[in-house]
Amino acid sequence: MLPSNPKDLKKIDAALQEISNSKTRIEAERELIKEIVEGIAEDHDIPKKLINQLAKVYHMRNFAEEVSQQEDFQTAFEQLVSANKNLLPTGPTGGI
Repeated sequence: MLPSNPKDLKKIDAALQEISNSKTRIEAERELIKEIVEGIAEDHDIPKKLINQLAKVYHMRNFAEEVSQQEDFQTAFEQLVSANKNLLPTGPTGGI
């Protein structure tokens, strides 16, 4: 399965070490993001889900696309609800 040439094995080992180092950095960045989100949520009483969504759109710079997708979802759901009254939302956030 793996090459038997020691030189090739050293290359593979070096590549795997580089991948491992990269994954370590990714884990650290994810932890930092989590801490930042928690700080904003606590300091400003903003739901973490909303902060994460804002951060994603801010990073991707795709606000118009996000709005369009939400509008498409809203239209589709409203069509489903009008065809099937059993889908009407109930509870504290219910109603369209």
